[in-house]
Amino acid sequence: MSPVPSQQPPPARRHLWLALRVVVTVSAVTWLATRVDLPRVWSSLRTIPLWAVGTPLVALMGTALLHATRLTLLLRACGAPVRWLVVLSIVLRASFVGAVSPRGGADIARVAWLSREAGRVEPVLAAAFVGRILDLVPWLLMLLWGLLSGALSPHPPLAASATAFSALFAGVIVTTIALAALGEPLARRLPVLRDRAVLVAKATALLGKTPGTLALVAGLGLGVGALNVLSVFVVATAMGADLPLPDAIGVVPAMDTVISLPVTISGVGLREGVFVLAFEPRGLDQDAAVAAAWTRWSGEIGRALLGGALFAIGGSVRSSSDAPHPPRAPHVNDSEPEP
Repeated sequence: MSPVPSQQPPPARRHLWLALRVVVTVSAVTWLATRVDLPRVWSSLRTIPLWAVGTPLVALMGTALLHATRLTLLLRACGAPVRWLVVLSIVLRASFVGAVSPRGGADIARVAWLSREAGRVEPVLAAAFVGRILDLVPWLLMLLWGLLSGALSPHPPLAASATAFSALFAGVIVTTIALAALGEPLARRLPVLRDRAVLVAKATALLGKTPGTLALVAGLGLGVGALNVLSVFVVATAMGADLPLPDAIGVVPAMDTVISLPVTISGVGLREGVFVLAFEPRGLDQDAAVAAAWTRWSGEIGRALLGGALFAIGGSVRSSSDAPHPPRAPHVNDSEPEP
């Protein structure tokens, strides 16, 4: 998850970056094939209780419901009401796009489809920016908990990633607060990232008039984080990992900071390596850790398949509004699939 949506780089740079991701993905898969015993991974998968296997899908469907609710509230606060079922359909279909596209694209699809339903692109961009910024608050709190509680002490690479991302998230939050307080004039004076800052200033000015909605959306973000932690905690502990729930609150978000890096296609290879890194010190061998990673990934695949089914049968639930099509939404980056 990137802190805020942003414009895509020029085509040549995009193609170069995609080629680099393909190379890293192939390298990661090669490393995985030489380090893991696939029959033993299969044996580990067969030992996981069915209720634990189903937990990631249930948890990630719960996060989809919460994301749809949050977007619905933010869009309503922006004066662009869209029905909750329509937003949920778009969230699920966008997860499918993000899973099958080698460049990601969930954010692009979500903004474009929501703009079509809302009839305007500006409120959708405002809701997307503010929603992303509010997402950072619980994530930052959990990372700080992992660092301060000692939960990340057995995992120096994860601790380093958590430290770097904590600083990044804190910087984004502080900058956003400054832009909200000082407004668009400050944004227009910035020497870099001026256009993006103006957009953030406009979004925060628009949604800053509804503090109750922002508080509710932030609270629902805590639920998203809790379900994400639960999905990994249940699978790992069902396989015998020594992962107390207080430790999981810090370890799982730190794992996500690494998995979210857009260096492989859909996190392939990187996800498995992070699970090995996280759970070998906690009692799982490499094969069992890879099995845990694939079980957790099954929830993302299941959610994407549901979105693909909605895509195949004709898109979203139709909105009751007859709004005209908005201007084409600007491109935005999409990195890791949203938890």
